[in-house]
Formats: sequence, structure tokens, C-alpha cells
Amino acid sequence: MSNRQEKHDLENIIDSLGLSTTLELIADICYEKSAHIQTNWQDKATSKPWEKAAKRIETISSRTDV
Repeated sequence: MSNRQEKHDLENIIDSLGLSTTLELIADICYEKSAHIQTNWQDKATSKPWEKAAKRIETISSRTDV
């Protein structure tokens, strides 16, 4: 799949769910990736950036009314 198609698909998701909900879902995925890494590989160095990204995305999501 090309980046152009992926961008179009993401735009459709945002149009369907709204930006705030899309960001909330992305934050959830980041938290889940962090937990998965911690559980399966006990690798805090790799899981921490996912958790940090989730927190930042959550903050942005809570400030987004779109």
C-alpha cells in the first residue's frame, strides 16, 4: 500500500470517527504496545517511548474538539 493510499485511509477514519476519537484510539494502541513489550520482553527502554507517546497523544486529544 502506498503512503498516498494510507493517508487517504487515515483521512477517512478521521472523517468517520472525528479527530479526538481517532487520537484516543491511537493513544490506546500506544499504551497496549507499551504493555505488550513490558509483559513479553521486560524491555522498559523500548516500552517507555510508547507510553510517553500515548500520554502526549492523550493530552492533545483532550484539547481537540474536532
